[in-house]
Amino acid sequence: LRQLKETPNYAGIWTWSRGGGWVGPYISNELWRDVNTFVLPEWANHPELDEKEIFARYAASKGFQGEDIERFHRICLLSADAIVRGRASLVQPINVWWTRDQFIGGEKELEKDFRQIVEKKLVDAVLAEKIWEQINAIAGAIGSGDKPVADYIRTSSRYGLLLYSIYEQGWIILLKGYEGEMTGHFNKPLIRKAIKRYDKLWKDYRKLKETKA
Repeated sequence: LRQLKETPNYAGIWTWSRGGGWVGPYISNELWRDVNTFVLPEWANHPELDEKEIFARYAASKGFQGEDIERFHRICLLSADAIVRGRASLVQPINVWWTRDQFIGGEKELEKDFRQIVEKKLVDAVLAEKIWEQINAIAGAIGSGDKPVADYIRTSSRYGLLLYSIYEQGWIILLKGYEGEMTGHFNKPLIRKAIKRYDKLWKDYRKLKETKA
């Protein structure tokens, strides 16, 4: 973008900030869409400004102060990293269509990827790429801001942690199981632990929906 804005072909920026629909439910709170549709056009109109400075103006308009502005900004940046690592991988190309909308796939969509991960001895490296715990902790430390906005940041961060933790346990079960089938050595204690945690996470996920919907 920085290179593009210097060319005579630059006329503006188009962004798809609101997705969803199809079969899944439509999100009722526009906060995360609102952040993007505020920051990007402002930067396009004033490219000499720093993105963080524009973001701080948005955060202040929502009542955030001091370190909470930095926390809010950090959550936005980390969430992009966490989604990529949670759905795919930075150490091995993954078929990203194994999960979309309200659907969660498994070995049917990922068998080819699992085989490559095991053959390259990347199982532990792929399973280590999870950072939603950090996002949830930062959200929990926010103390300023308009209460409905701050509450929604905490709720959606908790939602992200639960959803991607479900993904994580599913990957442990499937990938470690696939590794065992290929090598003949199953890490049964780890797989049992992941199954138990997977079931508990689904209960917590449904409880969040019931209490925060």
